[in-house]
Amino acid sequence: MTFPLLKLPYVPLNLITKMMNANEIIKLAMSSYRLELFLRGAKFRIREIHVHLSKESLQFDLIDSKNAWITCFRMRKSRNQIKNVTKLEQFCKRYGKEVDNRLFINSFSMETIFDLYHRITSLFSSFLVGWVFYADTINNRTFVTYLDRALSENGTWFTFINDSLSSEVLKEIMDKIPVTKRIEIEADTPMDFTHPNLLKYFVMKYKNGRWVTLDHLKSFRNVGFFEIFFSNFDCTDINKFLKYWIDCGETMIDLLAITLKEGTVPNVDILTDGLVTLHEDDGGKYPNIFMKGRNNNTRKEVIGLVLLRGNNLLEFSTWEPDECEGVYELLVLLEKKKELENEMERIQEEGVNTVEENRRVREIIMELEKVKDELVVKNERGFVFEI
Repeated sequence: MTFPLLKLPYVPLNLITKMMNANEIIKLAMSSYRLELFLRGAKFRIREIHVHLSKESLQFDLIDSKNAWITCFRMRKSRNQIKNVTKLEQFCKRYGKEVDNRLFINSFSMETIFDLYHRITSLFSSFLVGWVFYADTINNRTFVTYLDRALSENGTWFTFINDSLSSEVLKEIMDKIPVTKRIEIEADTPMDFTHPNLLKYFVMKYKNGRWVTLDHLKSFRNVGFFEIFFSNFDCTDINKFLKYWIDCGETMIDLLAITLKEGTVPNVDILTDGLVTLHEDDGGKYPNIFMKGRNNNTRKEVIGLVLLRGNNLLEFSTWEPDECEGVYELLVLLEKKKELENEMERIQEEGVNTVEENRRVREIIMELEKVKDELVVKNERGFVFEI
């Protein structure tokens, strides 16, 4: 029994389609050009679209607040191959199969990529678009054309997946993609490759980051996210970076994710050597490590957090004081305690020779006791630190 959807008034038809998932919207648009026109006007709301482009398929990951729905148009050579897409109804009889949340449709042609892209995206609203280029398209002579077209569609992020990328291809990519975009290189890259935009993107992910140095990390300013899966950094290098971040005074980065050098054993003592820190035990192998930046005239994210994950992954993130309840006040007190202890050590090394120095020593002792009492009272979350 069929149900005459097109005979329904606009309001109930709109309510029915709002209860559908993204794959159902596409199937409905394929069933009738009139329904496609209706759905283009109704605009089903989703959060993101990830467009995966290879020589064998064009895949759309349609992501809403709860699920990811996947529609995959598969390349099939045949005399009936569609080479000019004017409406989705042309694919009505090309239905392949549906497995869980994955819908497969056959016999699309590479010539129809962007016609098909426009037909699919016109059904949806309020989404970010990410493009994923696979090896067979990256090495294809039409790759530059694909990249130019994708850039013209206001893509938010671009991922390139291959065993390796040459300097020529990397240059082409970074010449074209603005630094305001997110870039992800899931491929080995030449160790000697350089480019003015290499470390300027707001969001960057590099599979092979063995070329990244400590000076590179120190150069970050107003970066959102940087991740490398293979690196030459050990705990001593990260400690040097943390010391630089503490004294920098400028906004450097929101989130840094680094897989430590192969063979490195994470060591909290080395990571925090010479730093004023709070440790929080959340049941994992390593504690969460908090620290506070100094010279904070321009940056708002003055709290740093180091997390040690599995597989030698280290994450460093920055936060505003009101985002970490109780942390900032304790770090201010610990910093004051450290300053008082340093002053006491300096006076004792030089010798207490005057009445004024004697008086100052007594003041420091009283101030230290007061700070220690405040630390105990304000430590409601049970942080671990040295009294």
